Amino acid sequence: MSTNDQSFPTVDVVIPARNEARLLGECLDSLAAQSYPAELVRVIVVDDGSTDTTAEIARSKGATVVHGEKRGAGAARNAGMAQGNGELVAFLDAHCTADPEWLRLLAERFSSPGIGGCQAAIEHRASNRKIQRYIETSGAFTAERIVEATISGRKHLFPWILSGCSMYRRSAVEQAGGFNETLPACEDVDLSWRVLLLGYELTHEPKAACIHIDGNSWHRFLQKNYSYGKGAALLAHMYRAHGASEKYRSSRLWTLSLERFLAAAYYDAGFRSQRLRFRLGLDHATRVAVQQTAEQFRPAFAWTEGLALQISRDAVYWSYGELETAIVHIPTHRRLVMEGIAGFIWRRLAGGASREQIIAGMMQIYSIDQATAAQDLDDFVSDATEAGVLIRHPAVARILALTP
Repeated sequence: MSTNDQSFPTVDVVIPARNEARLLGECLDSLAAQSYPAELVRVIVVDDGSTDTTAEIARSKGATVVHGEKRGAGAARNAGMAQGNGELVAFLDAHCTADPEWLRLLAERFSSPGIGGCQAAIEHRASNRKIQRYIETSGAFTAERIVEATISGRKHLFPWILSGCSMYRRSAVEQAGGFNETLPACEDVDLSWRVLLLGYELTHEPKAACIHIDGNSWHRFLQKNYSYGKGAALLAHMYRAHGASEKYRSSRLWTLSLERFLAAAYYDAGFRSQRLRFRLGLDHATRVAVQQTAEQFRPAFAWTEGLALQISRDAVYWSYGELETAIVHIPTHRRLVMEGIAGFIWRRLAGGASREQIIAGMMQIYSIDQATAAQDLDDFVSDATEAGVLIRHPAVARILALTP
């Protein structure tokens, strides 16, 4: 890798830190060992009201130090991002260490201007014995479960990215308004959804790995689960016009594991208490309007003679595997999951491939003849049009055909 290669975008790495002296040094050392061109990376540590040597450690490691106002991780990330100007912004928790290829692998996923954010792979560990047992027995922190709970979008209204180990396109975060500093938790879910609703795509890079060390006490861990429950109830209320109330539910409490029972009970208590406050009129949360997706990511393109296609501005979509794509038609809340050959077709359509190119790819990869590939592709376009995620434009097609 040449450090003079102009294809590498500039990156700001923002690290919120409050009393993180114990692990911050290892975090910063892992960033110093990245294979990414060092002159294109700026590390910004936001000292969010620490009473230990967090700021001193950050300075000694060459990081830019910003003093926050002790208003939480969302506010700290906003403050750190405001100090940089990198095209990409990576967010990393101070108690994480990143593999040497972490930045490079994440940055490579932004080759398309439509990619707004990318989640890395996270291995969870804990210094507290009870938390470690919870990690081991619950299965909630395996790579498969993390993907299922976040970027796949299977368990929530839309996919989301864990901000403690992720990367975003700066312009996408700025257009979305940054992190919501009023949320007690789940501000990373909210940001992901607003970026997605702007028309950007979210994706996942399983080879970009980091290790997350939970240094909380058991009591603090349970308190965080309570906050997560409150945050989930807030999101269900804010995004109810999108159907969030149908997706979010309180936790299932029955389990033979004491640690799992308590973690679920605290989450459930937070969720129910916040929902009760809404019902009693004690709290108010802004309803998130149904946003039109960005026009720049939905151009019409020539398809056949006299016909152009366009991905609907009423649809959002995201990828979470080689060919897996999920699409939501916002007005109807209809959700489509495309895998295999359907996933292949959608990925090529979204990438701007022509009809001929997609047919050729289907013939090569799936070993089918041209007539079968063409019929399968036409059937796909017909079904996607009926579902409202593709739009046919005969008039536009004639105009495009006349364009030199």
